[in-house]
Amino acid sequence: GINAEYGGVYYRRYTFDNRDTDGSGWDQVSTSPRMKWLASGTNVLFGVSTSRALYYRAGMNTGRPKGTSWVRVSGVYLDKVEVLHNLVIGTDSSYNVKYSVIHY
Repeated sequence: GINAEYGGVYYRRYTFDNRDTDGSGWDQVSTSPRMKWLASGTNVLFGVSTSRALYYRAGMNTGRPKGTSWVRVSGVYLDKVEVLHNLVIGTDSSYNVKYSVIHY
């Protein structure tokens, strides 16, 4: 989740790996970069910053569900992003659709 006031990112405990659970409590993931949009998939998290830059969360796994750091996707600016299976799909400020296959 995102704290709308300051763009901080939070993880819902016990929900990693698409577990069939509501989870329990929230853990802070980061406060920088400030995010306005998140999209999660299997073992992957993408975020769009308040400056529209696209990031993905590195180092995510079962033992470290919050990952280790945000990695900037160079040259990509979006307003929204979604993850569907192995595709990342987003829209820019002109409502153009951008997409890419995830290789992991």
